[in-house]
Amino acid sequence: MLAGDALNKGLINGIVPDRDALIAQISKEISMDKAQLAASHPELLAQIQAEARAEAESALAAAHTQAQADSSAGLLALVKAVAGEDAAAKIAQAAAIGITAEQIAAYAQIFGQPQASAAEAEGEESANNVSRREILTALREARPAPLNTQAGVKNGDPVAAAIDRISAL
Repeated sequence: MLAGDALNKGLINGIVPDRDALIAQISKEISMDKAQLAASHPELLAQIQAEARAEAESALAAAHTQAQADSSAGLLALVKAVAGEDAAAKIAQAAAIGITAEQIAAYAQIFGQPQASAAEAEGEESANNVSRREILTALREARPAPLNTQAGVKNGDPVAAAIDRISAL
């Protein structure tokens, strides 16, 4: 059968002169934007969006976990430099078993602060302790709020909040 007869009988979509024209014709026929996809296959669009969101959330969670690990390692290195290896080891041990800063603060409130040295009790705090306190205060203030807090989540969407935080850097 000749191409013209096949076209008239609806057996083919068109006649093209060469391979490049065929590729261009196929590309034009199979391209579809989001609006066309939503109109003709809404369930497929919903599935694609759900898969993309799941992948983004998984990548965000992995990045968040890595950032927390990096931050913890950096903070432990600072504690070691400021307060010594013993203090860093104690903090790492407390973190490993899941003790939070809030729990430590509650414990200190209930059972009192550790006993100060005689010089500190008389109001003669050493310059070294003042420096340590200033460093730790600056570290606390410089740390960004976690994304899983109510203030860190934009309109209930943690992915949008992460995108906003990253773009602000």
